[in-house]
Amino acid sequence: DKLKFFYSPLVSLTYKLSETHKLKASYNYSNQIVRELEYENRLGQNYSFYRLSKGKQFPVLKTHKFMLGYSAEFNKFTFDVEAYYKNIDGAMQLLNPFTGFDDTGNAPNTGGYQLFIGQRRIKGIDFTLGYQFDRLYSGIAYTLSKSEDKYRNLFKGQYFLSQNDRRHQFKWINTLKVNNFDFNLNLIYANGTPYIPFENLDGVKDKDKLDPNKNQKQLPSYLRM
Repeated sequence: DKLKFFYSPLVSLTYKLSETHKLKASYNYSNQIVRELEYENRLGQNYSFYRLSKGKQFPVLKTHKFMLGYSAEFNKFTFDVEAYYKNIDGAMQLLNPFTGFDDTGNAPNTGGYQLFIGQRRIKGIDFTLGYQFDRLYSGIAYTLSKSEDKYRNLFKGQYFLSQNDRRHQFKWINTLKVNNFDFNLNLIYANGTPYIPFENLDGVKDKDKLDPNKNQKQLPSYLRM
């Protein structure tokens, strides 16, 4: 609704230890105007939709990202490690402030939805090891990370696991080039998404009264090929 200027500086540094070894670091401040808004239905399942930012009700997402890393090459092998930290302001979720079922088996009323605006922090480290054959690239990657949200009237105002939190992720990536074709085979192992177990709740509960250490679990890990 107004003409605004957003500054998104990116600073990147690289220091060569040798021809095959280098250190790297970066800082990035970004503004996201098209917002992905998370929506939780009555059964605790999450969906996403998009809308434009506008004013304080749908604020621009502002992210500070820091990265420190190292990379090396050994003949046909490549190795890379990156540690990162993201501080995000303006995270949003559309939630019912209550969760669970009452004595009659009814979930909370659908008319009670509220838009929560808060912070998100993400920290992690990525390891990647790759090997380039003549026509085949094969690489393994492992990510150890933690993503947490904090909203004023959710989980006692404490940090709790974000919907996209995957503590452990392992990937095996393969690409084979045959003439003008690329064939890919990927294997992914990751932790499941966090959720609130209704069986541990005694009736309908206010999400502000829940303890994230007691009232939040993660679905089983999954393997996808």
